[in-house]
Amino acid sequence: SKQYPALNFAYGDIAQYKPDVDAHCAKGATTCVLATEGAKAKGKLRTFGATDISEEAVAKFVADFAAGVLKVKVKSEPAPATPPKAGVVNTLVGTNFEEIVANSGKGIFIKFYAPWCGHCKSLAPTLDEVAKDIVSDFDDVFIGKFDSTANDLSPEFQAAYPVSGFPTLYFAPKGKPLSPIKYEGGRDAAALLSLIHISEPTRLLSISYAVFCLKKKKLYSTTFLFSTYPSTRSHPIFIMPTSPL
Repeated sequence: SKQYPALNFAYGDIAQYKPDVDAHCAKGATTCVLATEGAKAKGKLRTFGATDISEEAVAKFVADFAAGVLKVKVKSEPAPATPPKAGVVNTLVGTNFEEIVANSGKGIFIKFYAPWCGHCKSLAPTLDEVAKDIVSDFDDVFIGKFDSTANDLSPEFQAAYPVSGFPTLYFAPKGKPLSPIKYEGGRDAAALLSLIHISEPTRLLSISYAVFCLKKKKLYSTTFLFSTYPSTRSHPIFIMPTSPL
């Protein structure tokens, strides 16, 4: 504490705070070290725990915290052992969400859900269908799901992906992980694909037509956007308003 006068230090009985120790450090830990940036930094918690922690380990933890190099601790299920793959709805958890969403270089459609939510369960087969429809475009976009009852996001991502009910759906376009689109439209496969298509303009084919209006005796142009995805090639997914030529 003398080495870091700007930090406050305290200690307590680990048995008294067992639920917090289990949640934030590790079950069975006999020592749990927590660090936060103060009462206003809600959710910004750094931790480590073990059955035997040396003075050197604690000193390094404090030094790293003071230097600002420790990652924020978030509640999380175990991360999947394999990376995201094409053709399925991939599982996102607290510890891999930021890495996958921010660093994958893809557009990502995300379902925030609760296991007990009936609407979430009803939506699952539709998302499976969408994932299969875009299997050949896995380099550009994929589908993910996030159990909000068992995982948390870091404060930065909590602000970008607020969840007030289940399911909550977002699409994060490629290169814009902190500027997602909240989806509140239809929940059939065609509607969900349309959001992805419009948000990923490289997957659209634009065809313009000139149309003559007999009543007004004027020539107008209109543009139809066709998706290059197999499931919606046969009909336009968006029609631009007409404009006079």
